[in-house]
Amino acid sequence: MCNYFSMINDTGKNVKMIIDNKLLEAKFASFHPMDNTASTAINKEGIEKLKELAGRDETNFEYMDFDKLAGDAGGGAADAGAK
Repeated sequence: MCNYFSMINDTGKNVKMIIDNKLLEAKFASFHPMDNTASTAINKEGIEKLKELAGRDETNFEYMDFDKLAGDAGGGAADAGAK
């Protein structure tokens, strides 16, 4: 797992960033900016700006519904209350 700020360090774009849609729905998402000495918050516009600055596109950056993904796998937290 990584955070938004780690895509800046991946200059070769070797890692595909897959971000849960819920993080975009939140007013702010908080992360450690590459170390654990402090936290910072970023909003949807900030995420999009980081994506742009890091040169990410649909080949190496994707938003995904993790709850749906867990449900499609036939289990997990999304299905816990369904039975």
